[in-house]
Amino acid sequence: AKQPGTVPAGLLRWAEEVLRPKVNWRRLLTAELRRAVAEIAGAVDYSYRRPSRRSAVAGQVVLPALRRPVPEVAVVCDTSGSMTEALLAAALAEVEGLLQALGLSRQLRVLACDTAVAPAQRVTSSRQVELVGGGGTNMGTGIAAAAALKPRPAVAVVLTDGYTPWPAAAPKGMRVVVGLLGEGAPAPPSWARAVRVEQD
Repeated sequence: AKQPGTVPAGLLRWAEEVLRPKVNWRRLLTAELRRAVAEIAGAVDYSYRRPSRRSAVAGQVVLPALRRPVPEVAVVCDTSGSMTEALLAAALAEVEGLLQALGLSRQLRVLACDTAVAPAQRVTSSRQVELVGGGGTNMGTGIAAAAALKPRPAVAVVLTDGYTPWPAAAPKGMRVVVGLLGEGAPAPPSWARAVRVEQD
């Protein structure tokens, strides 16, 4: 039976916003990826490949120059049978968003993966990505393939519905950011940074 309410509408809306805040997942995903890229890009090391200009002043001693590496980024797209057309379209939209947000169009490599991994595609637009697959799923295979790329990517972004086995440990020398597509996607292991991607 309907009863007269006792809570003002404004107070109810306020409580719902506080208890269920909306998070801008695009901004969160971009921030996670930028943080991972910045940690690598900020790692300055000495190199003798291009000697320092101060070497001429120092005489015969060759001094090393500081070198700032430009980080590589790889994207592993889940193309297993559990990925619907809508989820695949969402994955391609995220690839396009990453290209625009990070400005790394010449360094972004995309790997389509179900239980097997397709060859890496270097893309400047999501329209160039060919998503092949449709079988079982194992994102561990895709992460291992990304870690084996030359040069090794500093960051791997995995776009998946989450229904996959994961490696027991994080890959060495590579950060992993997981974009979980679809509602109710299981969380990845704690060594990966996870962001839940809501469908517009």
